[in-house]
Amino acid sequence: MIEQNCKDAIATIPELGKAVKEFVIEEKERSELVRKHNRLAKLREHLPKMKPDELRSAWKVYRDADERSLIQAQAARIGLLGEEFKDAQLKIDEEAKLNHDNT
Repeated sequence: MIEQNCKDAIATIPELGKAVKEFVIEEKERSELVRKHNRLAKLREHLPKMKPDELRSAWKVYRDADERSLIQAQAARIGLLGEEFKDAQLKIDEEAKLNHDNT
């Protein structure tokens, strides 16, 4: 009953229906961005403490490219991908730190 009353009220103002739909879409997109941000923050927090088996398990759970790149970088840092990757990642980390310090 209340839902129908809301639909009827929205229908009486032509632009209101469009505005409500746009708001709902924007809110869903905003919620998705917040969810992704929170997942990345949680992953960043736990990565330095993860053991190799935990990194392998995380790879199965975290499937977004941003998440996987963090896992891959951590695996390289601890030598799971070979010494060449480890050296390259440590160099990237150092350059990123220098660039961050200069800003």
